[in-house]
Amino acid sequence: MRLLLGHPNVDLVAVTSRNLVGKSLAEVFPRFANDKKAAAL
Repeated sequence: MRLLLGHPNVDLVAVTSRNLVGKSLAEVFPRFANDKKAAAL
């Protein structure tokens, strides 16, 4: 995901999971807690 978020030709619009329903991306991947693009997902 880190590579996709930083790639200029990729527009990542959603991240899904069956096991982690209701959790934010930052809860699952703390490294993205301060990433503006990741916060928008």
